[in-house]
Amino acid sequence: MAKGIVTKIPFHYLPTPDCKVADGDANVRFENFAVGSSAPRKYHVNFIGNFLVPHYIKLIDAMGAPAHNTFKVPAIGQASATGDVNKNKALSAARIEAIGAVIVAEFEKQKRRSAVAAQCQIVIAPDAWGDTESRKQRKLAEDSQKTQFSDQVVEVGQKHCRSVITAINAYDEIDPGDILYQCRELYEVDFEVKRVPENLLEQTLENLGTSLGTAGKLAGLGVFKVIVWRLQKAYKYQIKNLLKNAGKLIEDIPEIKILLFVVDFVIPEDISLLFEFRDNRKKSASYAFVGKIHKKNTSDLLTILMYLLSVRRYLQKAVKALRMALAHPRLAPFRQEIQVVLTEVLAIEAEFDRQFASVTGPNGFVRKTLGSAVTDTLISLMQKDPPDHVRIPVSAWSPPFSLTGKSYYDVRSFSGPARTTSWDLLFKTHVSLEFAGGDEHGYLGYAGTVDIVSDVSAQNQALGIGIANGRLQLSPATFA
Repeated sequence: MAKGIVTKIPFHYLPTPDCKVADGDANVRFENFAVGSSAPRKYHVNFIGNFLVPHYIKLIDAMGAPAHNTFKVPAIGQASATGDVNKNKALSAARIEAIGAVIVAEFEKQKRRSAVAAQCQIVIAPDAWGDTESRKQRKLAEDSQKTQFSDQVVEVGQKHCRSVITAINAYDEIDPGDILYQCRELYEVDFEVKRVPENLLEQTLENLGTSLGTAGKLAGLGVFKVIVWRLQKAYKYQIKNLLKNAGKLIEDIPEIKILLFVVDFVIPEDISLLFEFRDNRKKSASYAFVGKIHKKNTSDLLTILMYLLSVRRYLQKAVKALRMALAHPRLAPFRQEIQVVLTEVLAIEAEFDRQFASVTGPNGFVRKTLGSAVTDTLISLMQKDPPDHVRIPVSAWSPPFSLTGKSYYDVRSFSGPARTTSWDLLFKTHVSLEFAGGDEHGYLGYAGTVDIVSDVSAQNQALGIGIANGRLQLSPATFA
């Protein structure tokens, strides 16, 4: 079991009548209520306003981000051992209500001092003991003295029992949702730009064509081999001839020369396969897996796709450069040659777009293999320069699930350990999830521990703990 953790924030107070701090600053006893009365004394009210509520606000500030903006204050009400038992029970409840009303009113008055506390409310968790404890004390005293005390003597000796005990350390209210989690799958990709000069472009295109032709696992992209070969031929026999024939004229127009001479291939430098978990407080942690075979296959596929998208971006830039050249007055002698090249590049671009739309469509190889999120991200990279680092959700967040049972989640391609630990600041929500490798059935085992640990209440009880050992079950449809 998790143990309660006493806050390290000290509680500062001055000795005051009718207010006693006890149990290592764990609680305060508002005592000496008038016999038969539930009205707080002035010292009770002053203590709450000057010491207790400012301390609550300090605790909430230390918390920083309360989960539900609600803090419970345990309160025990008591009465002395005279009079009717049922009336004393009701009287102790009334005393809690009265002290609680002062605490709530003072908190509402003072909480504007703190931006965090201003969002919060305090609620009282009452526990009316009546004269249960005081009657035990009276009987023990009378038995030891072998005498019967009058009610007047009892009232004098039991002013501490006419009281309300409240916890000094308010604690965050935890509900059943705090052991619910959601999961989604991610790719995390680091990109690098490989700048290929004109003299290496043909070789790069040839290598790309070879990869498209020989990689059986990428058979869905084999249609691009012909397109790459066609571009390689157009570059070798048309674009290079144009650059040679126009010579210094094009070299003196840098905005055209750069577009035609230099190609930037954007390729994935590293790929991580992740699961991201979050709790109902929206705190999240990611778990990277080291399934080498799956990672290599994914890396190969993304690399080929990024090379193809870089070819598409080159075609786009080439069309722009050729149109600029076609309209430039200094290149008028070469307009017919430019038009021939432009027509061929436009045809290659159109064929590329048709094939790419096919493999990225609803039933396309790329979308089926990498999922819609990755495919849509890649398509967007055709139009703009990619960031150095991108995290791509492969799936939507799963329905909430609890780590309190045994179940399964099929992660056939993943293996290897992943673990993380996250903590809240003050009220210590501790989430620890550790994943083992996949077994022979392709399932990923986990051992998850969720410790929700509060500051101790007056009864010195922790809020709760949840432990699960098993396998995580999520609907396969969730992770398309």
